[in-house]
Amino acid sequence: MIENNPDDRGQDPRQESFTLGDWRVEPALNRISDRSGRISDGSSTRQLEPRFTQILLCLSRRPGEVVSRRELLDEVWSGVVVKEEALTYAISRLRQLLEDDPNSPRYIETIRKGGYRLIASIEDSSNGGQSAERRPGSAILKIGVPIVIAVIIGAASLLGRQNSDQRPSGDLEAAIPLTSYPGLEVLPAISADGNWVAFLADSADGGTLDLYAKRTSEETAFRLTRSREIELFPVWFAEADSLAYVVNGDSRATIYTLPRTGGQALPLLELSGLVSGLDWSPGGEWIVFSLKEGMGQPRRLQLYSVLTGERRTISPAPVGTVGDSSPRFSPDGKSLLYIRSDEMGFQDIYLLELAGGVPRRLTTRLERILGLDWLPGSDGLIFSAGWALVGDCQLFELRLNDGGPRPLATPSHRPLEPAVASSSGDLVYREESYSCDIFHYRLGEERGEIPPHIASTQPDYSARLSWDGSSIAFLSNRSGTQELWLVNADGGEPRRLTDFDGAMLGLPAWSRNDKQIGLHVVKDGLIRVHIVDVETGSSSSLTPEDHSVYFLGWTHDDTAVYGLTGRHGGAELHRYAIDGGERELVLSEDLYHLEESSDGKYLYITYLARPGIWRRNLATGKEESLFDFGSFLKSFWRLVGEELYFFRSESRRMMLCRGNPATGEWSDIEVIPRLTGFFIDIAPDGGSILMDRRLDEESDLLLRRQAR
Repeated sequence: MIENNPDDRGQDPRQESFTLGDWRVEPALNRISDRSGRISDGSSTRQLEPRFTQILLCLSRRPGEVVSRRELLDEVWSGVVVKEEALTYAISRLRQLLEDDPNSPRYIETIRKGGYRLIASIEDSSNGGQSAERRPGSAILKIGVPIVIAVIIGAASLLGRQNSDQRPSGDLEAAIPLTSYPGLEVLPAISADGNWVAFLADSADGGTLDLYAKRTSEETAFRLTRSREIELFPVWFAEADSLAYVVNGDSRATIYTLPRTGGQALPLLELSGLVSGLDWSPGGEWIVFSLKEGMGQPRRLQLYSVLTGERRTISPAPVGTVGDSSPRFSPDGKSLLYIRSDEMGFQDIYLLELAGGVPRRLTTRLERILGLDWLPGSDGLIFSAGWALVGDCQLFELRLNDGGPRPLATPSHRPLEPAVASSSGDLVYREESYSCDIFHYRLGEERGEIPPHIASTQPDYSARLSWDGSSIAFLSNRSGTQELWLVNADGGEPRRLTDFDGAMLGLPAWSRNDKQIGLHVVKDGLIRVHIVDVETGSSSSLTPEDHSVYFLGWTHDDTAVYGLTGRHGGAELHRYAIDGGERELVLSEDLYHLEESSDGKYLYITYLARPGIWRRNLATGKEESLFDFGSFLKSFWRLVGEELYFFRSESRRMMLCRGNPATGEWSDIEVIPRLTGFFIDIAPDGGSILMDRRLDEESDLLLRRQAR
């Protein structure tokens, strides 16, 4: 932040008109008029904000000479505390209004580490049209700082309208590799003109992902950051000369700006909470981000002005949702797309008009949305949907006023994180490849290099060992779609158990007599609990057909299952009788995982908004906190006899622990390899664990050029 000297001011206001290249500048009216008749949007005049006029006057007094950023800030923002981004934004807007290309400028040239200079010819209307070698010194108009959002967005739309007919069309088989480096390249962001892409990638010296930028026409990528911090969500400023990105800490986040050429990153905004998505408005004044401000709080979208510091919440997430994330400004700056996650873990895309109104839901109950962006013209979008960690996903195109999502064929099984250049229409996305196998770790044994226990050429995951230890149930894509499979305890004799015809399946769980397996099945936008017969493979739906129910587990006697629903606006846990009897309400709160004690007296629970593991007396409803400690995996724990086995994180390690509910005491058992897949299961006897592991993970960026 820079505080300017209030006494450093000019004295003699000058308001005479002059010509600048193809434009006539009228300072007294804060406007420019076209002399060439070549304005792209067909208009003849454009209104300037007062400070834009002041910048033009300041540069025009010294045509062809470099005017430093310091000088411009001192003169144009005299006596006002501003951030340097205010000048960057103003220069960018001036270039857009003058239809000036920063890569091949005709009016304003950026001088690296110097400032700016005016390079167009200047003619003074008062001296008979003669070109001026140097403008006489004059005072800058003393005008206030009204930042009118409607004017800014209206002016910004001029850039958005250029090339608005450019959009990815047809299928994407013609996409070509943009990167092919070892390791991961993720979260791509493409500049409006399609010439630059920023992304996060494995650093050459190991450690965390760092921020890189590269021209789309060249192979070399430039490393912009070297940090052990977690950098996320890079986005381009309108002219692609700088970037913004997020660093999330334990409970705080900072948004930084950084020149495309690298150098010192500058903090723009510090936040209490964690950020899940960031974007920069087309005109450059506003940033939008998703912020989760504390445990149990939903993610909400907020706008922040880099000029005035104004900050406000624009999407109060409704009750019964995890919240809103991944915001994207439309190319015309008038609307936002974002992802809303419900309490069942499903996601949908919403549209919000910034001028006001009710958010519009564009999709219905997708599994996971793995990236989205606008199409040029602000009339549609591209998004990726599928499983978050395993299985296939797909790119879709959706027109706002023309039917539902249309699948796009790609050369990849997992196209993620699409990003579209708002002017050129070029598309970049991430192509992910990996294998996922199931490993069996026996506690207390010397490990060394352990081979996969269950493996194939397709992803295998979410394994559960039967209560008698003789069989393993797991999910796999071996048949081409996600199905439930069985193998013997030694991993042999695989057998496909179900045929759900392409539906998405939830985590399986054995009944205590090992004769049935429960899981939820997602199809046609609804989640239904199914019970599968282990012997025959036949299945039956147990829950109502008019609303979604998420399967959580069995009762101790196998007469009922527990299901979580959110149909009344908040989560409700019910027991559903296997024989089709009436359901019974147990509690009304969202939770991760539960297990019923072997005698049926207690329910052990991890809640979404409460720390630790809780025990609920099923007869009285009374609850008590058993273990309340820091970081542990709320979804992956098990009741083994009268003890609880669970995982906690400590010093970048994952530790298996054992606790006694009667005494509240617990102890560490063994360090476990970090979870790198979708699921981890503790054997019923507590002697081993089954874990997914994603192996040979790679991702590259693909580019599809729009025909020029």
